[in-house]
Amino acid sequence: FIELDGTNVPWAEKVVKYMLEERKQGRWRTTQENLYVFYALGTYFRNFEDVDPDFKATVRLAGRQLLSQMYQGRTTQSHTSLTALAEFPSGKALPLDISKTGAGRLYYNARMTYAPRSGGNAPARDEGLRVSKEIQDASGHVVTDGRYKAGKIYKITLTVSTAQARQFVVLDDPLPAGFEAINTDLATSASSYGSGTENRWWEYGGFTRSEMRDDRVVAFADYFENGTQKFVYYVRATTYGTFALPATKAEAMYHPEIFGTTATTQISVE
Repeated sequence: FIELDGTNVPWAEKVVKYMLEERKQGRWRTTQENLYVFYALGTYFRNFEDVDPDFKATVRLAGRQLLSQMYQGRTTQSHTSLTALAEFPSGKALPLDISKTGAGRLYYNARMTYAPRSGGNAPARDEGLRVSKEIQDASGHVVTDGRYKAGKIYKITLTVSTAQARQFVVLDDPLPAGFEAINTDLATSASSYGSGTENRWWEYGGFTRSEMRDDRVVAFADYFENGTQKFVYYVRATTYGTFALPATKAEAMYHPEIFGTTATTQISVE
């Protein structure tokens, strides 16, 4: 289509994105696919990227300039600007305008992150990914009343489902203030949880690496097959009190509009 119409192909960028996402484990399926994909990408580059960037990009929100930056030459450098939402009028539309002056091609995306201010627990969301969370005690019984015993160990199972394959999915599970994640890779902890494959952060395919942080556990999948995948880890209830249990969120990293969350709720450690 580009060879026929040049740059008059409004959906060319989407096709390029699709071809890159069709890679499985970082590669295409055959040498023939490699040949034609690189031929197509080369055609795209020659038509859409034939001019070296030399322009100024400007971002405005409701007419107010948030960011203005010169781009000269090809670079992966990024620039950010933070502005409090309270500085803008409430209850009104805030038009976002992204523009450039000069030669070259500007690529951008816009993303909004928010949390509801209203009281109460937020419901679960399914926007292409469905997420559920199950917490079991040492006997294997599911805790349904939100009450936990201080000093006890609990097993958390996160389940993510999708109707179609996804690329680069991140699973983010915030910990309530009364819980502490247990690193089963440590020799002092491993003996309590068996050995071999049980002694890993992940027990099933899909999620290939993870990070244990002070306030959350995060798992990553480069390629997520359609269907259901599980991620398992352990926590210890450490602090007495009542705490918020934030929503667990799964998201396609480069398609943030595709996500899913569990409902928020409250727990108590006694």
